Amino acid sequence: LVLDVPHIWTGWTKNVLVKADEIVITATPELANLRNTKNLVDMFKRLRPNDPPPKLVINQAGVPKRPEISS
Repeated sequence: LVLDVPHIWTGWTKNVLVKADEIVITATPELANLRNTKNLVDMFKRLRPNDPPPKLVINQAGVPKRPEISS
């Protein structure tokens, strides 16, 4: 089962993700988005200490004329 949760979280969103078998976070390579993604990863590591960390997918990387942070 794959859930695409809204950007704005409610109580059910956090509850479902904390109980999920696996979490994949999609982010674009922009500073604000990557900062928010790091905060999410840190939160899930804290709330799910016995589970593997979330996986990260960088979306829209290499799109021409788009400001991004390179690796």
